Amino acid sequence: MGDEAHAIPGGGRLVECSREQNAGYEPFPGASGYAILFILFPRYIDLNNGLGVGAPALVSWWLRALLKEIIFYGRGGQGGVTAANILVSAVLKEGLYGQGFPFFGAERRGAPVMAFSRISDKPILRHGMFYDCDVLVVLDPKLVSLGLTRRIEVRDNGVVVVNAPDNMVLEKKAFNLRGTAKFYRVNATKIALEKKLVIAGWPVVNTSMLGAFARATGLVSINNVAEAIKEYFHGPIGETNAEAAVEAYKQTRETEVC
Repeated sequence: MGDEAHAIPGGGRLVECSREQNAGYEPFPGASGYAILFILFPRYIDLNNGLGVGAPALVSWWLRALLKEIIFYGRGGQGGVTAANILVSAVLKEGLYGQGFPFFGAERRGAPVMAFSRISDKPILRHGMFYDCDVLVVLDPKLVSLGLTRRIEVRDNGVVVVNAPDNMVLEKKAFNLRGTAKFYRVNATKIALEKKLVIAGWPVVNTSMLGAFARATGLVSINNVAEAIKEYFHGPIGETNAEAAVEAYKQTRETEVC
């Protein structure tokens, strides 16, 4: 079915978008099918000349607002994959929907590792990896220094959360920003060392960074993060990891980038 535009009171148009145009944007059951209904006003788009390009873009923007996509970027051994899974457990406690899955690449300790999460207030029908995101969580500051964080695009109005020592200068050129973004930092490595969260010589910063994520985004409460951590790691180790998350939550600060 092609596009059909219908006049509505007030000068706007009601546009029906085909299944093909809406491919990949299905945050809730029934979104696909014959149409997504969306009100477009003439000041935003020329319906006679620009519908084929502009309408799908505006529809995708509207649908994307219901869905947040997060990338945890670190190294093997830092716990990024576990962080993505724990985050899903935490958002379920919020009454939201979540997905978490990894991409390892070279499967060895110390190799760059990405893990992916999605959070939505609707059932998530989108699947697969993505390399642009609403929130980028960087577990290893050396990835920033090496410029590897430029591989991931941060969407407009995005959030970047970085594990960084207090004396590290963060520069915009180390990141691939589509528009504006807020930056937050915490010294998660220091917290992990203080809590003796070290495996094979590597500080495990994942739970600290979950606390930082909660503080920076407000998408999940620190209480639910702590509870999800204790459910994932049973016993004293769970308590210690939850304490690390709470401490990171307290220490996370918005930061300027030059």
